[in-house]
Formats: sequence, C-alpha cells, structure tokens
Amino acid sequence: MPESHFNTQISGIRAILFIFALFVLYSCSQGVYNCKSTQCLVIPCGPGPEDFALDTLSQPHRFIISSVDRRQGTSGEILSMDVNTHEYTSLPRINEPDTLLFNPHGMDLYDNANGESFLYVISHDKSGELVHKYQLQGDTLFFLELVSHPLFESLNGIAADRAGGFFVSNDNVLNGNVLYCDITGNCTPVKSGLSFANGLLLMEDKLYVATTLGSNVYEIDLNDGYRSQKVTQIKGGDNFSAWGNKLILAAHPDWFRFFIHVLRAEWRSPSEVYLINPASNEKTLIFRDSGNNISASATAIIYNGYLYVSQVFEPYLLRVKLDESFK
Repeated sequence: MPESHFNTQISGIRAILFIFALFVLYSCSQGVYNCKSTQCLVIPCGPGPEDFALDTLSQPHRFIISSVDRRQGTSGEILSMDVNTHEYTSLPRINEPDTLLFNPHGMDLYDNANGESFLYVISHDKSGELVHKYQLQGDTLFFLELVSHPLFESLNGIAADRAGGFFVSNDNVLNGNVLYCDITGNCTPVKSGLSFANGLLLMEDKLYVATTLGSNVYEIDLNDGYRSQKVTQIKGGDNFSAWGNKLILAAHPDWFRFFIHVLRAEWRSPSEVYLINPASNEKTLIFRDSGNNISASATAIIYNGYLYVSQVFEPYLLRVKLDESFK
C-alpha cells in the first residue's frame, strides 16, 4: 500500500475518533450522569431500601426508608436517615397487633393541612396483602389501621390522598391493575390490563402509573372518570418521586439481568433514572449505572443538588452529585 494512501487512512481514523469523542462529550453535557463523570457516595442503611421518601417537616430534613431483607425473608422496619449526617435509626412502631408480620414494600408519606404526617405502607403478611396506616410523630410511628381487601392480590405501589384514602397497584404480570380505596376501606378498580403495574405518584388531580413489564407511564385524570393516557415509554419503570412539577422515575433497563439478580446477588442489574415532564411528555435520562455502583434501582429523589438512589436488595443508598440546575 502506498505510504500516502496509508497516511490518508490514518487521518480518516483519527477524524472518526475525534468525532466520536465529541459525541461522548456532547452526551455527557446533556445531563446523563454516572459515577465516572461525577462524584458518587455510598450511604449505608438497612437491607432492601426499595422505597423511600423525603420528610421536609422534620428538622433537619430526613429520609423515611422502607427496609427489609428480601433474600433472607426476615421481618423489616422503617428507617429514619438524617440527610446531612446520613446517620439512620429504626423508627419504633407503637400499638401494632401482636401477630403482625411486618414485611414492608411500597410506601407513601404525606402531610395534611394541619401539618400532621402520615405513612401508608404495603406489607406482605403471612395472612395476605395488607396496607398499614401510621401517624408519624417525631421519631415514632403510631399504628392507626390495617386495611385488607379481596382485590389485594400482589400489592406494590401506593399513593395516599388528602381524603384519607389511597391508590394501590397490583403487579400481576398479565393483568395488573390500580385500585382506589376510600377511607372506609371500600376498594374499586381504576385501571386494569396493566403488565406489572408498579410505582404510583399523585400530583394534584392526576395519578401517574409506571408499568415495569409494559414499559409505559400513564396519567390518570381523577376529575374525568379516571380517563387515562400514555405519557411516555420507559423500560422497567419502578417507583416515582416528584421534583417540582416533574416526575422522577427509577428503572430496570435489563429485565433478564434483574431477574438473575433476584436469584443471585453477585449478578448485578443495571440502573437508570429518568426525569419526566408530564406537560410535554418529554423524558430525559439523567443517571445510568451498569449495576456496579447501584444494582436494581428502585426509587430516586433529587434533594439539594444531589440525586439519591435506592435499590431492591443491597443495604445502601447511592448519592450522585448533580450540577447547579438541580438545586
């Protein structure tokens, strides 16, 4: 091969590599964070912190965390974690029935107009699927009520409303659904035919639903006969949180690796977090990890310029530093 032709090929390869490098830099600038491009911090906590919420009535602010060792099958607990020091403790639960097996899953923390805090927790009890209602006062959970219903089949996500009722999802693979249960415990279907209905988020008069296997995010209008429409598609969506008027959704982008991770801890499952604008149906991938730093992401919360990500099994949260626009 003539030397001039060889040099031309080398120049072409360099040009392609340069363009690829620019593409990578451009992609990073679009806000897809990972633990190679920004600072990440492992924050130890109890096992299986699948769902958690930010308590802003507490001073200092804290995370309330649903924690249970799903692989060992032991009884779980609700944790309180200081967002500044990351110290955590188990919250005592008062006045529960003696025979209760506490196996927490999805939960929702909400504050009423009087500044009182309530925690609704899904628990998979030996007697069936249950919803526990508590009032959160300081560092103590006071048991209020236990709700069961024949329509509770395989509960996953929950969203409480200001009337004392709540929405729950049944994560059946072929015919999952969303139910509404009023303050008397009467439950009725809201939306059916969902493939693994999972996370729920209530924002004003709209309910948002993620379907893990259906890979859809739905918006349900509570003022229009539960009319629903698809907002966007996200593979493996799990739990929601809110950031202003936007939705944050953690996801499992690789179903096969997630199911293997369920069986074997050493097989890590990739994690993703999306920011969704329901007004425009626009979605933005803001965090991605191969599973080495956080495996099987379940919930994500943006707080004070950081993204906090929980996971289904391993005993820690991951804190990811974001740029100034997220403060």
